[in-house]
Amino acid sequence: MKKILILAMSCNDDFFVKEERMIRCDSYAKHILSGMYENVDFWTYSASKDDKVHINKNVHKILLPCEDDLRHTWIKTKLAFQTLDVIGLEYDYVFRTNLSTWINVPYLIQFVESIPEEDSDKIFSSSIRCVFNGSGPDIYSPYAVGNSMLFPKKWIDVIKESDVESFRKYDKTSGITDKDEPNSIYSVDDNAIGFICNVWAELHGIEPFSIWKNFNAPSNSVRLLIEQNKHINYIAVPFRIYSVDRNPEFIIGKRMQDIADEFLINFENTTSSELYKQTTNPQIVSFIRYNKQPGTKNEYIAVAANNAKQISKELKNFDYSPNKIVNNLKTKTENNSTISKPTKY
Repeated sequence: MKKILILAMSCNDDFFVKEERMIRCDSYAKHILSGMYENVDFWTYSASKDDKVHINKNVHKILLPCEDDLRHTWIKTKLAFQTLDVIGLEYDYVFRTNLSTWINVPYLIQFVESIPEEDSDKIFSSSIRCVFNGSGPDIYSPYAVGNSMLFPKKWIDVIKESDVESFRKYDKTSGITDKDEPNSIYSVDDNAIGFICNVWAELHGIEPFSIWKNFNAPSNSVRLLIEQNKHINYIAVPFRIYSVDRNPEFIIGKRMQDIADEFLINFENTTSSELYKQTTNPQIVSFIRYNKQPGTKNEYIAVAANNAKQISKELKNFDYSPNKIVNNLKTKTENNSTISKPTKY
């Protein structure tokens, strides 16, 4: 069986410390660390307080010499990938996640085993996004959402050996993003990883859209899914639900553990090809951003389309003013594409 490393990004803030404790003691990581799965390992990583690398092999935790905020998540993740070699961990796939996502480990194992040879180099996620300035080298370039990135070892090697600043010369978004917003592709983990992988693909004659693929993700709230006790066949499910005082309702995570069987797909009489087909999603969900208007908040329109690659390329020539973008999108969308009403986020 293929070896899978689940690597969860952590943080020293009390809020995230509590989440990590819950995952380790009351959720999916508890079973991994107890040795239930011979081919799955679990580690977390966060910033150290003395600018040194610390590796705790007893609890499977890495502390790294970097800042612990959002704008340093890229360098923190790169250092974590590099440290895997220092530890000597063996893996075929890395599932990079965070502390607010429940991982259906038996389903993940079955899914990895079902990946066909022609897709063995793809990067999987519960959401592949195309945002105006969310990745590179072009506007609307694709990237994987950070809570559920499944990388074959090939891409881990590419990422850990890449310097995002050296790719700046390929960045075609420079000068057209909001001047008052730092460019996330040089600092935030999933944005930077998307940028690096897209550029690497282009430099090697590979169409960037071809390296990404969705697996199914829940569209409803976790609370609603749990209350209705529905059968949920997902690899990764975000569970963080904030209360008024910003504390997560950890009972949600514990409740997930109690009903874990509800999240397990029935593997009996299911071939690998059938499982792979019913798990993956051919659509790419793109969040297309309006221009910022004076005195207003940013607005977005979501496009779910099989032909997102073509839409993404054509959008570069669009008039992005709010009164024209919807009509432009409607004329460019075809086949099974769908357009939602403009939604504020």
